[in-house]
Amino acid sequence: NPENDSYVVYYKRATSIANLPLDDETQLYRSSSQRPENFSQSVVSAAYLNNKIYVFVSSGLTGIDRGLYYYLYNGLIWSGPLNLISNSISQGGNVNVINDNNRVYIVWGSPDGSADCYTWDGITLSSKIDICDDNVPGVTLLGGLIYVAGTDNITGNIEIYSAIAAANPTFSHHSTAMT
Repeated sequence: NPENDSYVVYYKRATSIANLPLDDETQLYRSSSQRPENFSQSVVSAAYLNNKIYVFVSSGLTGIDRGLYYYLYNGLIWSGPLNLISNSISQGGNVNVINDNNRVYIVWGSPDGSADCYTWDGITLSSKIDICDDNVPGVTLLGGLIYVAGTDNITGNIEIYSAIAAANPTFSHHSTAMT
């Protein structure tokens, strides 16, 4: 049951995207041995920024600790999990991230079923940015625009929102994809 199980993070390394399927999975050991108490790590998303790999993990919609953590690979070693958004500040569910050359855009499902965004440059985290009342957000970046897709909690339609990629993006409704 993905909402009740705690997962371990695995990764692959290869010299090219084409070779990635050929590589064996490697367990990010710290995701098992160093996991915070009462954190049912179940959702993972990654970004590459400032020559570092950030692997973000969230609890899904279960667990006592519903903060947002990340593991960091600096090119030599993994560290973490490090707490990025404390459980006392905000509680979230599914996390998805995308990045440009300046920052990571973190799209996080809230317990009330809405979608929020945070931006992070590797040092400074923005305040919470409301996106919409939709659920299970996904994110992509195209042509300097951030697109967030979510499922409308009432109609079940897929709603798409967009914003100019910036430190504090302002999202507006872009389109509806009927289900």
